[in-house]
Amino acid sequence: MAGTDASTPLFGYDDIPSSPIQGEGELPLLLTGVTSIPSLMDSLAAVTPRLASDTSQTNSLVAEMSTPTLGRRHRAGEINEDLTQHADWAARRVRLKTSGTQELKKIAQLNPAQREVLTMALLLKLSEKIEAIIPADAQWTMSENLKEKIEQYTFAVLCSPKLELYVEKQGPTKLLTNILERHPSWGYTKDVKNDKYKRDIIVARVGTRFTDRRSDMKEIIVLSLGPELQPPPSKSPSDSSTPNKPAAKQINVVTLCESIIAKGPRSICEDVTVTLQMCARVAFLRKIMVALLKNPQLKFDRYWNLVDKQLEGLRVLGEGAITRQLTAYLKADLDLYGQVPLPGAISNEDMHETQQVADLAATGSLENVSEED
Repeated sequence: MAGTDASTPLFGYDDIPSSPIQGEGELPLLLTGVTSIPSLMDSLAAVTPRLASDTSQTNSLVAEMSTPTLGRRHRAGEINEDLTQHADWAARRVRLKTSGTQELKKIAQLNPAQREVLTMALLLKLSEKIEAIIPADAQWTMSENLKEKIEQYTFAVLCSPKLELYVEKQGPTKLLTNILERHPSWGYTKDVKNDKYKRDIIVARVGTRFTDRRSDMKEIIVLSLGPELQPPPSKSPSDSSTPNKPAAKQINVVTLCESIIAKGPRSICEDVTVTLQMCARVAFLRKIMVALLKNPQLKFDRYWNLVDKQLEGLRVLGEGAITRQLTAYLKADLDLYGQVPLPGAISNEDMHETQQVADLAATGSLENVSEED
């Protein structure tokens, strides 16, 4: 309907023909579950004939229904009037093409019940075409609130010094989906979870954001080693030098933690605190990076898998041995990259709420968080 003024209604009361349509009255319900509204269905019949021109089946249906049987022929004068003038008016009003106008005239010759059935058939056909072009699921989009929560918690989970796995067994992704399930008001409701299409969209986004954040952390850790210990340039175009990439420079462990936090979402990064536990974990991550770069047999792109393997080895030592080992890593890091006053160990109650939830998820203690409705 190009050219129609958007401020002008499609139908104006002063445009409706003055002569009423006689003999239609109230029609019986023809289709189960469909309310019979003759005036509405007749109006729709004037708009939908373009669909009829698309298929030969519809043309033959109109022709078949237009041909009166002996019984119909006998009663035609009693229940019908010639609606051709109304068809001409409606076709002009909505600017139908010639083929559409001819189909509309054929429909106008049907009795009310026939028009209603044909109109419903055309509407069902239209629904089939729309579903074929745009599946209903494709219209679903993730809420901005849920996107923001994914941004915050992919960051918080990777920053947690209690995280047991960084890539293996999709550990971080499972932790985050558990967090989202505990807070359905964020958008990951039971209905969304049970809809595979929507669930896959959310899981894919979570996985992508974890990959991006791990890449950021890895780059920051590598640059913190200084220019003497940098990996060779990759031949992969995706790993080419980034514009405005900061220069490699040795930094102490607290500054390294602050650099990692600075890469987080602005909505929470100012509230995330560098803790003694985080310094010990980051010193551990940096030690593994050094070992990887000094061993030509180890692949640089397998860094996080190597981290997971070392964490697995630590866990078999027991809690006390793990603490002593991480303390030794932190002391060695301070000696190598610069002494600096360390933050104290803080309890969960003193942490930002996002850090608290991430730590609880990492230790499998989410049941201690009340589930929101």
